[in-house]
Amino acid sequence: LAPTGCNRTGCIFCCFGILQEKGKSRFQRLKETHPRQYEYCIGGGEMVDGKWQPSKEGLGLGKVLDYIGVKYE
Repeated sequence: LAPTGCNRTGCIFCCFGILQEKGKSRFQRLKETHPRQYEYCIGGGEMVDGKWQPSKEGLGLGKVLDYIGVKYE
């Protein structure tokens, strides 16, 4: 895990526990280490029948992270 700076394993797009992180968020680190995955994770997404849905462009987590106040850029 030393190359990524992460001390956990799991889904690269998971937001579980992100509000307890100190320093750079996992998404800020993702942008540096895996820019294509970062773009897919942050971009895209849309509201469908009142529910958030991923789109072909991405998961749309940027909007979720904005809502909960997590820095990702």
